[in-house]
Amino acid sequence: MTYHEKNLAVGLLALAVGLAYALCIPYEVSDYSEGHNVSGRTLPAILAVLLMLAGAGLSVRSWLARKRNLPAAGAETPPMSPAARRRVAAYACLVAGYTLGLTYVGFIVSTAAATWLAMRLSGAGRPVLTAGISIAGAVFLYVFFTLVMDVYFPSGWLL
Repeated sequence: MTYHEKNLAVGLLALAVGLAYALCIPYEVSDYSEGHNVSGRTLPAILAVLLMLAGAGLSVRSWLARKRNLPAAGAETPPMSPAARRRVAAYACLVAGYTLGLTYVGFIVSTAAATWLAMRLSGAGRPVLTAGISIAGAVFLYVFFTLVMDVYFPSGWLL
């Protein structure tokens, strides 16, 4: 399978997953709204549309590139260095830890910690500034989703 064929397959798979996700929303998420047009289904619907658009875009782009026999975009790139592999492993552990943190610690604390660690892994300096940005972002997201979108996060030990 060539590079473009793999991208085409992934794009079609993303399109199918987005469509399946969109079809499940009415059965899984309440449409309850407190007097405004935004309900619990709004964010999942937006995510489903974005996933379908991304899948369709990748599919069309890959199909056109394959049809025109364009060279693969990353064909000449060297393999990943050991440091890059360690960083990928660290991000995977961060995602797993964040998932556990959401369940057991709470949204605000785990989101702030995960955002701070992700920024530090990405090479951001000034740890106090990144901590402030992480905390402010987590609180903003919590307030936005709970008050405006009526989407409630799991509550953990700390919040």
